[in-house]
Amino acid sequence: MLSNPITEKLRLAREQKRLTLAQIEAHTKIPVRYILSIEKGDFAAIPPSVPLTLHIRSLAQLLEVDPAPILQAYQNTKRRAKPSPSSSQTTMIFQSAALPNTGNNSMNMGGTPANHGQTFLSRKETMKVRKLQEQSINSWQRWLFKWYVYVPIIAVFILVPIAIWLWNDSEQEAPTKASTTTPVSQASTTSPSPIVEQKKAEIQLVRAAETSQDETDVYEVKNVEQLRVKIEATGSVKISAHMGDKKGKVLLNKTLTAEESEEVTDQNGIFITVSSPKQVVLYINDIIIDTSKAKKAQNYQFKLSN
Repeated sequence: MLSNPITEKLRLAREQKRLTLAQIEAHTKIPVRYILSIEKGDFAAIPPSVPLTLHIRSLAQLLEVDPAPILQAYQNTKRRAKPSPSSSQTTMIFQSAALPNTGNNSMNMGGTPANHGQTFLSRKETMKVRKLQEQSINSWQRWLFKWYVYVPIIAVFILVPIAIWLWNDSEQEAPTKASTTTPVSQASTTSPSPIVEQKKAEIQLVRAAETSQDETDVYEVKNVEQLRVKIEATGSVKISAHMGDKKGKVLLNKTLTAEESEEVTDQNGIFITVSSPKQVVLYINDIIIDTSKAKKAQNYQFKLSN
């Protein structure tokens, strides 16, 4: 078939862009044989079920060609096309039944009724048309049957190996869990260690430095067996600690630098003198005593109360 000058523009545009038929097929998903038929204008070579209008638009858009003339050529070809045999499928009659029963009816040389302007359909043609009808009606049923049959089979082939793998995996994990489980008899013979609840100290300021002559904060400590005082220095500070009161035995007499700490203990009482209270963190049995308000050296006395 000679090429159509209108559709020939597609081939020329493709060659100008240096695109192969395989590249066009990969981009538009249109088979190569359909592309060649469209470029030649041989639309009759393409099956009616193919969406030819969409293919023409896709090719024209890719190759930057105006699709309107090509679509018009395709429509003209459809108008000139002869009716397909399927158009006569609805007329399945025999001429002998359609001819009027008059004396003018004559027989031809083969013994069949003469054609008086009406279409004659033989029995063989009738069976052929009926077969085509049955094929078109049952095509979707065959397609549906394939899905009903093949999809469950494919699902079985996929799911069964997965189920076997999961089952084997669970079997392998079971011995590991059993080996790490403590036997009941052994666990029952081991008695848990008793939990001793530690009592929290109760501290009360019984006399403030502002009301005493020796500028001493006196604290009464309850609910503990011994006093434990800890001093953490944030800067250079001189610390002295005595047992009981200021005249008691010296427990500590030292100058601490930043980040140094000291701790003293006693069963009855502790007397602390701090040269610069703002540069220390003072603990009594893990409870912090506020020293930020003191402006100069200050004394702190802690008494154990039963």
